[in-house]
Amino acid sequence: MNSRNQATDKRKGIPKMKYFQNCRTIEELKKEYRRLAQINHPDNGGNPEKMKAINAEYEKAFNRLKDIH
Repeated sequence: MNSRNQATDKRKGIPKMKYFQNCRTIEELKKEYRRLAQINHPDNGGNPEKMKAINAEYEKAFNRLKDIH
């Protein structure tokens, strides 16, 4: 996905979270990641590209929450 197609927060220019926008703690984030991974992992018949997007967003969200807590 190129950057022109991503939704951004107009105030900060930060890409909006698609999968983890409601996670407020690291525990919530991990729980949601595990749920999404079970559904979307290629070994379970999921889409590899979607799983890559989930992994990338998880990493960004984890780093953001780690800095806050």
